[in-house]
Formats: sequence, structure tokens, C-alpha cells
Amino acid sequence: MESTNGRAMKLFLAGLILIQTLLGAGALAPEREYRARIRALAASGPSIELSDALNALGSFHFEQGDYPGAERQSRSALSVERSIDPLRPLEIARRLANVGAALVAQDRRREAAPFVEEALKILQRTNAPFETAFALNTLGDIALHAHRPKEAAVLFQRALTLWSNCPAQYAQGMANLALAQSTLNQSPQALETWEHAVVIAQDALPPGRIHGAILEGYARALERAGMRVQSSFAHAAGKAMLESLPRAAGRTIDVSDFSPR
Repeated sequence: MESTNGRAMKLFLAGLILIQTLLGAGALAPEREYRARIRALAASGPSIELSDALNALGSFHFEQGDYPGAERQSRSALSVERSIDPLRPLEIARRLANVGAALVAQDRRREAAPFVEEALKILQRTNAPFETAFALNTLGDIALHAHRPKEAAVLFQRALTLWSNCPAQYAQGMANLALAQSTLNQSPQALETWEHAVVIAQDALPPGRIHGAILEGYARALERAGMRVQSSFAHAAGKAMLESLPRAAGRTIDVSDFSPR
């Protein structure tokens, strides 16, 4: 069964990809509209409009939990974007990061790393703090799963400095940093970081899946610190929040994934 952190990371990436899509090409539309538009645009060859439509369809698939579909569309968008003259560096970086996120969501982090690393190299030459933080956070997740928690913590901290004005992203970034600190056996620091993440999430996030997952992570940190009573309250709050949204993107949430272990 998928871990709480794994599920939370996928939800978080979906939100970031959606934001990037809205920044680039506007609101999402029904899938059939994307496909009809892509067919019409493809007949005329590579174009900005075709790249944006493919990217939006990839975001749609990611939001629906169809990560292979998101990967396919994001790769297609990247291929089209690279063939547009003049090149759009920021959009190339966004496409690269989206391919990486789709691979991470499929637990294919080793394949994801080169895409996200290339995205970060491009982004460091642009003024795009949100996208740069997205790439840093994804690389942090890759490092953490590759048993490199010290590197992961540094990457998460760098992402946080760029997300200081984005409270929802900052809350999840703090949760990621807490996981790295826990892995480094920095329990007091990890607990304090979790507490900050919960406070920010309560102010910045509506009751929902990511908020519930942050509460669950905090509950487990409290358990490890021997704070059983506080942990039981956090577990109950996180589970209640998740049960209040039994369906998301057409899929049933299995709340047993979030029960105390």
C-alpha cells in the first residue's frame, strides 16, 4: 500500500503542475476539447499553441491520477516545444519538470532526475522562482528516496526560500524538510518543522487531501517522540479530513492508508 508521503507528494505535484499550466496557458478544459484541439493544431506542425495544448492535457491526466498518460503528453509537449523557433526557455523548463514529476509519480525517480536537473539549469538563468522551487523540491524528493537525506534537506530548504510568499507550497515544503530531518535523526528539529507545516497548512489550505496528509505526518512524528495523546488527536483530525472527501478526481480515497502504524 502506498505510503502517506508518497500519496501526499503526488497530490502536491499535481497542484504544482496545475499552477504552472494556469500560468502558461489558462484554465483546464474537458479532455475531449484538448484532443480535438490537438488534432487540429497538429495538422499545421509544431507551434506554441500545440505545445500548450499538449502540456494542458498532460496536466489534466496528472490531476486525474493517470501518470503514464501525463508522461506521454508531457513528453510530446517537450518535443514540440524544442522544435519551436524562437525557443522559449521557461516553457522548455516547465515541460522538462512536468515529465520529471510524472516519472516521480510512477516511482521512476532515477529516470526523472535528468529531466528535472536540466529544467533547473535552465531556470537558474531565468527569473522564475516558483518553477525553480518546483524543480528543487522534486530533486529533494528524488534525493530523499535515494537515501541522500542531507542533500534532500538542502534542496528542500532552497525551495522554501523561493516559496516564502506561497503559503500552500511552503507548508508542503516544510513537511518534506521534516521528513528529511527525521531521516537524519534530527527528531527535535523535525518535530518543530512539522509543527510549522501544520500551522501554515491550517491557515493556507482548505480541508482536503494534502492538508490531511500533513496532519498525518505530524501525528507520526509525535508518535516517534512518545507523545501518544497528541498523536491520537492529530491522527483523528487527519483521517476525518480525508474521510470528508471520499472521492477525488473520480477515484476513491482509501483512508486506511492513513491509519496509525
